[in-house]
Amino acid sequence: MNRKNIFLQGIILIAITMVANVILANRIFSERIGEITAGHNSLVRSVDHIFTALTYMERNSNKDFDEKIKAELDEARKLLRSPELLKIRRKP
Repeated sequence: MNRKNIFLQGIILIAITMVANVILANRIFSERIGEITAGHNSLVRSVDHIFTALTYMERNSNKDFDEKIKAELDEARKLLRSPELLKIRRKP
């Protein structure tokens, strides 16, 4: 083999390695970002339910509002116990 062939094979090997690294890194980052986004969405939904319940508390203390407050707080508790948020809380 002459030097030109060895050089071209080296360039091709380097290019293949770089493309593979970019593809694998993109996949890993996409999975990680998906997990983080799921946790943030769950947290935002639970906080939204808490603030909705607080808004109902400020308005009036009728029986109807008491049921809405209880429903909103129950929904917030359920979302705060979601697996995504449990993972975040248990991280060291």
